[in-house]
Amino acid sequence: MKKILVLVFALFLSTKVFAADFDIMTNDIKDILNKATEIVSSEMKKHMGFYTGSGNVFPANTSGFPGIKFGIGGGVVLTSGFFNLLNNPAFLSPDTSSLNVGMIDDLSSVAAGFFFPYNMLYGKIGIPGIDLDVGLRVGYFPRVEFGGKVEETSYKIGYDSFHFGLEGRYLIFKDPTGIIKVDARLSGDFDYGNVLLGGGYTTPAYVNNTVIGTNENTLSFNYQWGGSSIGLKVVGGLNIPLVGSIFAGLGCNLNLGAVKTTMGLESKFIPTTGPEISYKLDSSSEKAYDLFDLRLMVGLNLFFINLAYEYNIMNGDMAFTFIPIAITF
Repeated sequence: MKKILVLVFALFLSTKVFAADFDIMTNDIKDILNKATEIVSSEMKKHMGFYTGSGNVFPANTSGFPGIKFGIGGGVVLTSGFFNLLNNPAFLSPDTSSLNVGMIDDLSSVAAGFFFPYNMLYGKIGIPGIDLDVGLRVGYFPRVEFGGKVEETSYKIGYDSFHFGLEGRYLIFKDPTGIIKVDARLSGDFDYGNVLLGGGYTTPAYVNNTVIGTNENTLSFNYQWGGSSIGLKVVGGLNIPLVGSIFAGLGCNLNLGAVKTTMGLESKFIPTTGPEISYKLDSSSEKAYDLFDLRLMVGLNLFFINLAYEYNIMNGDMAFTFIPIAITF
């Protein structure tokens, strides 16, 4: 009878220890997920307002009716986080010394390396009786997903985005020859998008520095943004008839929107002793865009091609725009 009681007590004690170790491990991973989503959203909120307002970089060729202009092109925003990642591969890694960090650490750091593309079809038309033109632009990337496997690690990547914008430009100065022009511009842009990353992998499961089993994991990372940017710019240009122009300007944007980072983990825990357990953990963090940005822009129009560069004075973001077809009547 005593032997049976001892065995029952030992089984009870081992179950309690197993449960305690499992709770410690999952709480540790949950803490890592919380830190990862918080640090990514806190970083990316600095950049998405600038991204939303980028691409309004047309030559100083404002005119009244008919003033028809249209084009097609695109560009890309490289955030200052991208350059920070080049200098420090651990940039945006969760602030943790846990051995359970695994791919959570990798995907958190990858977020700093995101580059954000945009495409656009735009058109403008002059208003009769006044040196003012108005126009709109639309950009769209349909949902694209693909995946694969590298050694024992599977991966999945997805992306989509949509953009809509309006702009009005008023000519405030023109020299008698029409070579030098300065205009003021008011723009409003809206966009949203998603970036999806994910992967499957297997790692040891730790409590402190002790291995208590193995985790077979499927990790998902979803980064979303959506908002508006209202911009006011003053742009001047030097126009050479039949050839093109160079132009430059200064602008300020008011940004209203938010980013949201979500990470989810589905795992099968295979302990060194005890039954297998399947579990799910997730975390999300949402942050509002930084409210303002100041930008410098410079561009070149050569025949029917436009090139432009924008720089965010407040945090070092950069936007590069290429419009291979820009027609003006």
